[in-house]
Amino acid sequence: MDSKKLEQLASDVDAIKKFLVIDLISRGFSQDEIGKLMGIGQSAVSEMFPGGILKKAKTLNRA
Repeated sequence: MDSKKLEQLASDVDAIKKFLVIDLISRGFSQDEIGKLMGIGQSAVSEMFPGGILKKAKTLNRA
């Protein structure tokens, strides 16, 4: 696999991780719980989404 394909694959995996984090947040999981599931710290989860996006995601299933 060439480096361009590997970069695209890495980008796709990153996007999938972010989608899953938003889904779990909207289902009521905490950043700490998600971090433990992913094998990373809570701060790493938070840093994936600057600008308070995760706070907004918490309200997705409450509407």
